Amino acid sequence: MSHLDQSSPEYDLLIIGGGYAACSALAWLARSSLGRTRVAVLAGSKKNSNGGGRAFGCGLAYDNQDPAHLLNAAHWNMGLLDDDPDGFTRWLALECRSAALPDYASRVAYGLYLAAQWNISVSELMAKGSPVNVIERDAVEIAAITDQWVTVVDDSGATCRSAALLVCAGPIISVQAGLAHPKLVAPMGPGSFQRLVGAAGHVAVIGTGLSGIDASITALAQPDVTKVTMVSRDGRLPLSHNVSARQIPEIKFEGEPLDVLRAVRAASASAPWQAVMNALRKQSNALWQAWTPFQRRSALRHLSGIWAAHRNRLPVDVFNQIAAARASNRLDVIKSSVTLYIDSECRLIIQPEGGGASIKPDWVVDARGFVRTTEATNTLIGRALRDGHFSISDLGFGVAADCAHRATSPRLAPVHIVGAARLGDLIETTGAPEVRAQVRQSLQALFS
Repeated sequence: MSHLDQSSPEYDLLIIGGGYAACSALAWLARSSLGRTRVAVLAGSKKNSNGGGRAFGCGLAYDNQDPAHLLNAAHWNMGLLDDDPDGFTRWLALECRSAALPDYASRVAYGLYLAAQWNISVSELMAKGSPVNVIERDAVEIAAITDQWVTVVDDSGATCRSAALLVCAGPIISVQAGLAHPKLVAPMGPGSFQRLVGAAGHVAVIGTGLSGIDASITALAQPDVTKVTMVSRDGRLPLSHNVSARQIPEIKFEGEPLDVLRAVRAASASAPWQAVMNALRKQSNALWQAWTPFQRRSALRHLSGIWAAHRNRLPVDVFNQIAAARASNRLDVIKSSVTLYIDSECRLIIQPEGGGASIKPDWVVDARGFVRTTEATNTLIGRALRDGHFSISDLGFGVAADCAHRATSPRLAPVHIVGAARLGDLIETTGAPEVRAQVRQSLQALFS
């Protein structure tokens, strides 16, 4: 247990995080009618995954310098606030100085938008008398929770005490421990893929989700890369968006997982399946929480791959680029679980399960993305679970919380947690619309 410095600053709210969720929280506070509120943000280092600089607000997801990496959601629903979902659209129109906007903006542009909104929100809060202390440190431990205060320790050993805590947890990333190699890219964000610039030969990408697609796009753009191989347990690539499916149909989903699957198939006979999936997404958390733990586990076991391919869709241009690379045999996809290791000659080896031929690429990207585990969470969440400050969801992964995302009992100072660490209690908890709703619900509960 860390030493508690009783002279440490006292705040009304401490926010942990430097990405989208924290940015949304600052925007909500800046536009609220609250009186003077003392705010601190443990926002992490300004060094990005390449050792360079990054702006607050970008987080891991939008720390990106490759204009070929596009958002997988259209710009019109990527604003920071529930009551202003098209805030990014207005910003993009001003930046592009055009009314004709691409449906899918680059992650670079979105990172610039978030950084700008972060600075604007901090300035607005300061202007109305609410001091904001942005601390360039990572939170590593919740040292104590009393009935009045939460004490958090950062990576320098300093402490912050606050009447309330909002944990804006970033993605829980799968990275194989114990492996280090100059040509192994184990991403903690899309910016890591810049290490592939100048790569040559055969590039293998472990993971066929959105991160795997971004890595493959970067690799395919290198003139000396001869082949890209993507490999994952189910071998499914994300499917394509359909911009004509913007209108969400009025469909009521109910029943057990198979009932919902049948309803999706039936509705897709008369409407674009992308629109049907959008309708399901809006109801997914309510359905999920109505199911028993057995039904949730069954859905994860049998339907998670199908859900991911249809839910996490690609812009049409990106989908066509991947399809063209496959047609020209420059990109192939292998369905298999794999083991990654380094052999005695210091070569990276990917060994498929079942005794298939090993893959010996020149470069490897470990892009397995989100994982459903407690052990892989960030340091603060992992310690909070082990110390009993948080509880694990019924499924054995993710942080349990109430409907307002409060993870502590009413007898203790409030700690709310939003984002990817809620996966378990919730099934849809990483998209911008869901995260900003969680932020709003948390802050309304804290300041009502």
